[in-house]
Amino acid sequence: MTSQLITHGTGASSFPSRRRRQLAKGLSAIELSVVLAIIVILAIYTMPKIDSYLIDGKVPKVAEDLRRFMVRNRVNASAAADPNTAFANATQRSFAFAISSSTTISSNTTTYVVQHNLGSGGVVAYAAVDGGKGYTLTLDKVHQIACANLAGILARDASKISINGQEQKNTETPVNFSGTNADAACVDGENNTVVFTAGNYEVNAGAR
Repeated sequence: MTSQLITHGTGASSFPSRRRRQLAKGLSAIELSVVLAIIVILAIYTMPKIDSYLIDGKVPKVAEDLRRFMVRNRVNASAAADPNTAFANATQRSFAFAISSSTTISSNTTTYVVQHNLGSGGVVAYAAVDGGKGYTLTLDKVHQIACANLAGILARDASKISINGQEQKNTETPVNFSGTNADAACVDGENNTVVFTAGNYEVNAGAR
């Protein structure tokens, strides 16, 4: 009788123990699911912010590389016999090689594709305009974070600036650059096209 009681007591006490273990396992699985859900939600909301932060940090370096190229162009053009055709031979190839030492802008000296890295897949196109009197640097797919900021940094170096087809600066008119107007011209996402025009253009009174 005693033996039976002991056996019965052991079986009874082991049932709650197994139940607790099963319950603990169940809670762990639920907790893991909650943690994973929180991580996913945080990733969804924080990744765009991190991406924006990284792009914003690249803007000064990209601007400096483009400015250096523009200054070099200005110096070379000063030796041209005819200022109205000083940039007639501007090619994407020459730009790709000139910018290849940049640590922020990606330049392929085989295909001559130059990526500005201020937006996914965005490139910089270099071309002569106005019969060689000037040239353009066209950046497409620019992130909204970089859009107005980049234009503002290079405002003193460019004769003309447009954002998504809207004129932001023109020394001939003149239209003076405004950071507020530039910011209003930029659209959400990586859908901005910024065009810088430089060269031997007239500077009207009041232009800056």
